[in-house]
Amino acid sequence: MASTLPGGDACPFGLEADRQFGPRVDAACREFDFTLLFEDGFFMLLPTVVFLFFVPWRFWSLWKSPVKLTSRRLAIGKLTLLSALFTLHVLNTIYTTKSLRTTLSLPATLLTTISLLSSALLSLLEDQRTIHPSDLLVIYFSASTILFIPRLRTLYLLHSSSSSPTSPINPIPHLLVLQVLWTLIFALTALVAVTESLGKFTLLQPRYKYIVVTKEQTAGFWSRGFFAWLLPFLQVGYKKTLEMGDIPGVDGELRVESAGGEMEEVFRRLLLLAQERQEAKSGNGGKQGKAEEAGGKKKKGWVLIRAAYEANKWPFWSAVVPRLALLGFSLCQPFLIEAVVGYLASRERKEGERGDEEIEEPQPEYFGRALVGGFVLLYVGIAVSRAIYWRQTNRMIARIRSGLIAMVYQHTTALRVVDVKDSAAVTLMGTDVERIVTSIKNVHELWASIPGVGIAIWLLARQVSYAAIVPLVICLVCVVGASFIGAGTGPAQAAWNERVQKRVAVTANMLGNMKAVKMLGLTGVLGNIIDDLRRAELKTSEKFRKYLLWNIEVSNAPGNGVAPYATFVVYGIMSAVKKDQNLLAAQAFASLSLINLLTTPLLMFCQAFPAAMQAVACFGRIETYLSKQELKQSDLSSVEDRERSAGASFESGTELRSVVGSRTLARETTPGALASFAAADISWSANTIEPVLQGVNLTIKPGFTAVIGPVGSGKSTLLESLVGETTLQRGSVTTNFSRAAFCPQAAWLINDTIRHNITGSSEDFKIDQKWYSLCLLSCGLRRDLDGMAAGDQTVVGTNGSSLSGGQRQRVALTRAVYSRAPVIILDDVMSGLDPATSKDIATRLFSRQGHLRKAGVSVVLATHNKRLLPYMDEIIVLDGGKIADVGSHSEIQSRGDLKLMAMTDGDAIESGQEQQSATDEVPRDSKSPAKTQNPSDTTNQQPTKPKFERRQGSWSVYAYYARSAGALSLSLWAFFTILGAITSNYMTIWISNWSSASTPSTSNPDPHPNLGYYLGIYTLLVVLAQIGTVGECFVFLINIISNTALSLHTDLLNSVLSAPLSFFSQSSSSSSSSLTDSNGDNNNNNNNNASSEDSGTITNRFSQDMDLIDMTLPIQAIMFTSAGSYALVQLIIICVLGKYLAATVPLLAVTLFLVQKYYLRSSRQLRLLDIEAKAPVYKHFLETVTAGGVATIRAFGWDKRFRDRLAGMMDEAQKPFYMLACIQQWLALVLDLVVGGMAVVLVGVAVGVAPDPEKAGSSSKSAVSAGALGVSLVLVMTFNELIVQALQAWTRLETSIGAVARVRDFVGTTPKEEDPTVDYDNGGCVGDGLAGWPSRGEIKIEKICASYGNAPSNTNNTTTSGPPALKNLTLTIPSRSKLAVIGPSGSGKTTFLLSLLRMIPLSSGSITIDSLNISTVPRSRHIIFNVIPQDPFFIPNTSLAFNLDPFGHLSHLPPAEATAKMGSALRLVTLWPGRVTANGQTLDSELVTSEWSVGELQLLALARALLLKDQTRILVLDEAMSSVDEKTEAVMQEVIDTEFKEHTVIAVVHRLTYIERFDLVAVLKSGEMVEFGEPRGLIERAHGEREGNDSVFGELYRGFHHGNDALGEGMRLV
Repeated sequence: MASTLPGGDACPFGLEADRQFGPRVDAACREFDFTLLFEDGFFMLLPTVVFLFFVPWRFWSLWKSPVKLTSRRLAIGKLTLLSALFTLHVLNTIYTTKSLRTTLSLPATLLTTISLLSSALLSLLEDQRTIHPSDLLVIYFSASTILFIPRLRTLYLLHSSSSSPTSPINPIPHLLVLQVLWTLIFALTALVAVTESLGKFTLLQPRYKYIVVTKEQTAGFWSRGFFAWLLPFLQVGYKKTLEMGDIPGVDGELRVESAGGEMEEVFRRLLLLAQERQEAKSGNGGKQGKAEEAGGKKKKGWVLIRAAYEANKWPFWSAVVPRLALLGFSLCQPFLIEAVVGYLASRERKEGERGDEEIEEPQPEYFGRALVGGFVLLYVGIAVSRAIYWRQTNRMIARIRSGLIAMVYQHTTALRVVDVKDSAAVTLMGTDVERIVTSIKNVHELWASIPGVGIAIWLLARQVSYAAIVPLVICLVCVVGASFIGAGTGPAQAAWNERVQKRVAVTANMLGNMKAVKMLGLTGVLGNIIDDLRRAELKTSEKFRKYLLWNIEVSNAPGNGVAPYATFVVYGIMSAVKKDQNLLAAQAFASLSLINLLTTPLLMFCQAFPAAMQAVACFGRIETYLSKQELKQSDLSSVEDRERSAGASFESGTELRSVVGSRTLARETTPGALASFAAADISWSANTIEPVLQGVNLTIKPGFTAVIGPVGSGKSTLLESLVGETTLQRGSVTTNFSRAAFCPQAAWLINDTIRHNITGSSEDFKIDQKWYSLCLLSCGLRRDLDGMAAGDQTVVGTNGSSLSGGQRQRVALTRAVYSRAPVIILDDVMSGLDPATSKDIATRLFSRQGHLRKAGVSVVLATHNKRLLPYMDEIIVLDGGKIADVGSHSEIQSRGDLKLMAMTDGDAIESGQEQQSATDEVPRDSKSPAKTQNPSDTTNQQPTKPKFERRQGSWSVYAYYARSAGALSLSLWAFFTILGAITSNYMTIWISNWSSASTPSTSNPDPHPNLGYYLGIYTLLVVLAQIGTVGECFVFLINIISNTALSLHTDLLNSVLSAPLSFFSQSSSSSSSSLTDSNGDNNNNNNNNASSEDSGTITNRFSQDMDLIDMTLPIQAIMFTSAGSYALVQLIIICVLGKYLAATVPLLAVTLFLVQKYYLRSSRQLRLLDIEAKAPVYKHFLETVTAGGVATIRAFGWDKRFRDRLAGMMDEAQKPFYMLACIQQWLALVLDLVVGGMAVVLVGVAVGVAPDPEKAGSSSKSAVSAGALGVSLVLVMTFNELIVQALQAWTRLETSIGAVARVRDFVGTTPKEEDPTVDYDNGGCVGDGLAGWPSRGEIKIEKICASYGNAPSNTNNTTTSGPPALKNLTLTIPSRSKLAVIGPSGSGKTTFLLSLLRMIPLSSGSITIDSLNISTVPRSRHIIFNVIPQDPFFIPNTSLAFNLDPFGHLSHLPPAEATAKMGSALRLVTLWPGRVTANGQTLDSELVTSEWSVGELQLLALARALLLKDQTRILVLDEAMSSVDEKTEAVMQEVIDTEFKEHTVIAVVHRLTYIERFDLVAVLKSGEMVEFGEPRGLIERAHGEREGNDSVFGELYRGFHHGNDALGEGMRLV
């Protein structure tokens, strides 16, 4: 039979040549083509089998999905194309078997045809039941389109060969038909790939259109792979200033509901299994059990890591395939480099030089063209595979980030108050999660480096023989070194995070209590403490930074010249010894490329391993937190679940865990009882030695129950035990109510509107307006709201800072009443109210016709207010942590003891007065109807940069950062960076020179280069390169970071501390009562020119911004300058050696400039938005962990509601985070393609101008030599990575520098308190008498007017006029006199004190003390006032001794004497030795305020004031006795009368028990002083008045003091 293939004698094997595996067919048959068998097997059969393998799984996943499209038009078009393609493949199967049949042709064509049938059904399902194009079909048909090109080319080559003169007589049967069929098949396959990629958003049903929040959800595979869906967003970012609304949302997989829910479920399951295994192993006790437990502690973090993996399996494994593809493409680089250098070298030889057997024959031209095509495919493959790989990795990271934050918050809401007191959740959510996000980016490099290294070593051995083992040894040494470094990095990271946590906790505590901090004059003290914490933090982080420095050196050393150096040294020595080998160009540069491929994955491994250890340490910290014991799940249910539940029981061994391992002593609740205590010993934590409550046997019945007792008797502990916030050491506590409204002693409010604080909902349609209005009236808030410009839309500020103490308590009380809970638990919620307001509220709520009694609500309240007791059904008396008495009011009163703490009949309020109708009430002091204001209008936004600067950036920010770094450090850094860049890159040129000297030529056929010369220079270059790397990193990581981190933090801290109090109110349009108790002032702050921020936003600056400044920014700066300088030097070398390539440099520069400019406008804004979007999350966390937060949230059943809010905030925060990751990868893709194009141009130029040795007169010298091309291509390999790294680092630096910009802008825009800088020591206006000032304490106040939120005037130290909070107030307070300031709630009492303390500006008037105007006294120069605020404040994480003497006035005394003074002060306030020495505490023990009652803290504040009494002559009390019982009040009043008798005392009071002990009384109303005089005269006048007269003092006095008749009448009516 004649041969059917062309070639005749030239192709002797005929059909057998194409039946071989190949892959390349014999060149005699066709030049540079695959065999038909290889094409059938690899280009048709293999992809079809893979496709059919996944089809059943896809069928199964789609079969039960609902139809999502409204039309089948697109599906019909696809099916038409698939039908036509099916027909063509059937015909192809028939004709192929007749003419070009191989052993695999029939199965290949049949399976391909079958795959089309599967594709048709799958296409229909995918079209109708998904919202995006089918990835499986798009990949299959796209791959088929590419893989069909070789077969189409083969068919046309067959035709060309058969038409040649040397072809046989008989042509190939049906060849023309096959050519036409394959042309049509190729065209239709490409068309199917295109149609399958079409989006179908417009065809979606409306309900599915609603869930589409980003174009990525409906984008096809290639649109996502090339990030084409991002282009519209990048255009928006380029043209305008981005807002959060411009950023597309994240899809469902990245939302908290999916990411957090799945991870939480898996973690709880794994944790339970781990605990069960641990209990099983340690069940026998003994040493083995302890060893297992210790081992378990060491493995902290792995359970959470496994949970993160199992919840993110698909994102993890979906990145593996593209990562393997990237590895494969990368390994192709040295083959192509070797091939193209060898090709060029072979064609440079002259005809006469080919006698040497070692000199190969010139390769044909088509081989060069094929190499150019190979480079195109290579770099496109690298770009696409890298883009897909990082997209999947970024999605995994986003899911883990979202899930971890959600888990931390969910667990926080399930912990008791004592377990969240240190704000650990804020640090875990911020610092630890962000470190995890940064550290796990290269998680796939840990495994991908192993096969990459192995293959690279094998290929390298082919080039340099046994010398290939040298780079492996060096890299392994570096890996071992990196492992040791990584082992130390984790603990160092954890220690650093703990320091950050402590600093952030203290800072957040300070920001949440700025009113008290400024009142006490502690800004300087706290500034020093936080600054010391910052210094200690940086000192701790220095160890981590040193680990990082050596990790960078160790991981970069192999690729920075050490590995190639050692390899060529060994190879050179081997060559010199054997005298048979030289370093040839192709060999040298193939080896360099392979060494680069070897060191690059090891470099990534060395970087990824310590980072992974950091992540493990952070995972461990989070897991430790998540492993804390939660309250029982039944108590964490939503409101709806609780309404269905029968009750809750807290027994020892459950969440109130027995700490002594005793048998559970639970008993059934007494029928009808609310709660029962049986022999209960209760403490705040399991570590407490002495319980707060001891041996409690008590039954609380339905109705109204009061809990009374002296300060520290355990009232708050008893109440919080009812909601499960304490630890049960012995006995049992059983409750029998489904849910309860809880109001802690310190009212807990979120920084939202009053309306939302009361209702707990941000959606007005869910609010019962009628019930809401009645609750406002019943709790005494209606009148206050009528006096506020925004009404109930007023934002309360951080911790309610925009409201007075009484208003905060009434908002909390209103929330409890509005909740309609069957049980309300109140912890002294009326301590800040004046008698008249207390009377009104008590009457409306607790009287016989009161709302709560009529509704059958049970109330358990702790109180010091004796006027509430007649309303109570039962009174529980506590004393010393034990039940002292239980009974009705009349029973306890009849016993005649002192357990009511001096409560007499004559002190009781008349309780029979019936409530007025809500509709009939007319606000007494309302001057205008409430003005509704949108909440969004009342929320002052953060200070933002000008729009142009936000988009374009500003070099002034870099200058600001550079000034912080220091000129010397920056100069050294630049020197070492340039040194490293030049020496590292010159090594490649030196290798080229060495190989050129080793290459045989006509003039030197047997070269023997001077090995010592080349190795000596090489050694010098390697040493200098290492010095450059270490020097660059050391200067920045150690010196510059230490300078900038401390300097910028100090600038930020000083700006915060010097800001006025109004700055810390979130709303710039808050009510007149902002920061005061005035409600009649109508202070509208709309004219406030100063920006303001809440504590969450400012805390974000101290946490996330500082984290960026401490690590992210420096690392990106090092990466940019290092990569940029290296890339610049490489580009110069490439252009010099590539010659013609230099012409493309301007185009390359323009391209890179336009790309980064187009990208940078969006990325810079996204980074800033990413930072700002995290602020609400910080705020939400801080509000939750604030005292009383978690307890209140749980008691009201708002757990799910608050978690949903967090989920919404996180979903919003995910938008800029994920979008930033996407556009960063888009940039990498574009740069990969640009640099790939550069390499293709370089190879194309070299191949195109290569000489043709066969042509006469052809030049034997190429325009680009083989050595030069090798150098260029090796540099291009790293240039690609460097240019991507440089531009990405630059853009990340630009976005990270946003943190510096935020600090700079904050410092520049934050208003500052007026602070005169008079030189008192050199003839200042005050003279030399300031040292003893004030000596008398005489105060003169002349016509002062004070307003909130007005800008300071340039003259007279006053402010521009505005709605006044104080109006023309004039009075004189003589030296050593005692002034009581009283008035109804909202009268301006606190405003008066704030004006006196210079915490709000004066619009007019003056205040002088001992004839000196206080506006001329620097704030930091002298202590003027000794203050006891309404809300006691103590510095967290410090000792009791430090809090007693924060200014260090006793530091000059011997320790024993200082301790004696502190003990004396504590003894005077009855805290020593009892409370202070409880549970083994000492003065040096840390003061944990959550374990002290508010009353005890007030006594402690008085003790602090006693130790300061010699420093100033003026004592100021802001309702300092509002939270103590009257027995304790008597003790405090006695201390003040005796110890401060030589002082001037100014006290704001609500209780008038000791009003006669004051020398003067000032009565305020609506910001005006309406009465002033001695108390006796005012009292006598009050006795002579009748109710209804105009005397405000008389009204207040009669409301406080009543006769026996009123009490009896009240009791009868109750």
